[in-house]
Amino acid sequence: MTREEFFVQLEEYFEVLNPHEREIVTQLLKTLALKETNQSPPQNPSLEEWMRLTPIERGKWLLKEEQHHQAWLTQKIHELQADWVVVMDEQVIRFGVSFSEAPTDDELYAEATKLEKYPLLFFNNTLFAIEEASSAWNTTIYMGDFYPTLPITLENHAASLTFDADFDMGASLDICTGWNLLENQGIVTLMPEDVLRFASHLNQTYSYLRRRLSVGLIAEDGTRRQAPRIVICVQNWQNSPFVSINTNRIALVGRGLCLSLSPKVCLDFAHHLSSLKW
Repeated sequence: MTREEFFVQLEEYFEVLNPHEREIVTQLLKTLALKETNQSPPQNPSLEEWMRLTPIERGKWLLKEEQHHQAWLTQKIHELQADWVVVMDEQVIRFGVSFSEAPTDDELYAEATKLEKYPLLFFNNTLFAIEEASSAWNTTIYMGDFYPTLPITLENHAASLTFDADFDMGASLDICTGWNLLENQGIVTLMPEDVLRFASHLNQTYSYLRRRLSVGLIAEDGTRRQAPRIVICVQNWQNSPFVSINTNRIALVGRGLCLSLSPKVCLDFAHHLSSLKW
């Protein structure tokens, strides 16, 4: 029996059912349709459709696509052992194992202008897992508790910002900080092609934009090493889950940045100090 013949026969059968039976069949068909959708790849919108959306609408659209096609995306990410995948025409056309190597929104837009479809970027959700093991340096909401810190610099071609960031070995990402802080310093600005994405931490959803910036660590002798890395720029930072443990936190830096720049970090628990050398 072909698909078309099945639906013709189903329509004839549907007409003889009572209202209760029709409701049961309808719910079954909805369940089967959802299962089929979950196993299928996401569909790419046209560039025109994509650019009609606001940054937050794009993020919500991507989140909905991720949820509807979760099984397919999870399978592909697992097969490729990837941190991110780019989907185009029902295929993974690019993937990577480093968050900072993922294409930025302006790079995806440039690609879309050639294809007339928008390539969809999805991340491995385990990337956003942060242990928040609170145990040194910056004071936290817990009495007698501190959070270790590292001196960080963020730069673009026109401005720079230096501060101490909370250091969390439980975080694989490079650095998370507030969008407004960077915007006020002239380091970031909202672009037409931006996508406001959604993630969760400590069971609380937050939204963020991605920016590739020059990120550096500063040694105690003043020398520094820098590299272009993707910075997670969190909207409404002061009400985000990142300040739940340390309300004065400016940024959170993970082990990814240290693995990239290879510093020698000494954590002095007796005096609550960090020293960094090359």
